[in-house]
Amino acid sequence: MKHKNLRGRDLHAPSSELIENNTGSTIPILKAVKFNGMGALYPQIMLANSSVDIIRGITQSAIVSGTTGFITSLGFLNDVNTSAWPVNTMLYADSSGNITNAPINLPIATVLKQHATNGIIYVISTGILKSDLDALTFPDSLSLELAWDINNPSFYTEPTWDINGKITQSDVWDSPSKTLHLFTKVYTYTGAYLTKSVITRIYDGKKIQKDITYDINNRVSNIIRVYTP
Repeated sequence: MKHKNLRGRDLHAPSSELIENNTGSTIPILKAVKFNGMGALYPQIMLANSSVDIIRGITQSAIVSGTTGFITSLGFLNDVNTSAWPVNTMLYADSSGNITNAPINLPIATVLKQHATNGIIYVISTGILKSDLDALTFPDSLSLELAWDINNPSFYTEPTWDINGKITQSDVWDSPSKTLHLFTKVYTYTGAYLTKSVITRIYDGKKIQKDITYDINNRVSNIIRVYTP
């Protein structure tokens, strides 16, 4: 159906996705779910663990195993039990896909109407993990001059060189006076080429690792970035 022909609640559910439940168990209403491959006709879902899974939506109704149903990935989710939560409560998902007002990872919905059967929530944030945001505020760079952190805007580094002129380590400081040591960088070479760069934030142990590969022409062909929260 074209968007111009949608009416009422259909119009106000811009991302209402048809999916399959093939888990072997009924997935109840108001559960956070993730995609789990393709089913017979539609993407299939399972309960999401918010600490490691990308949440793709919230179930609009109970979905029996072996059947299809709808999830809301963005927009209004109507006729759910929100009696436990006042209007404007931020909602989250736990490690078993349950919706809760306990602040776990990122918020995924906001309560718009408190009611036992006709409650309304607005799904606001799916498709991203908290660790993704952490990584955005802790980006890696092969630059020797600058590292960046959301709480400490600028830094400079002092590289340590080996006898062959390769960087072996680079310590990052928050000021020229070296008042606070925040990061260390460790570099690994295979032959003449830098193949791994690991940057670790000292005070909380968060780490970013870059694995670098080269093609037959000695050009960088791939960089894999692994973030450890």
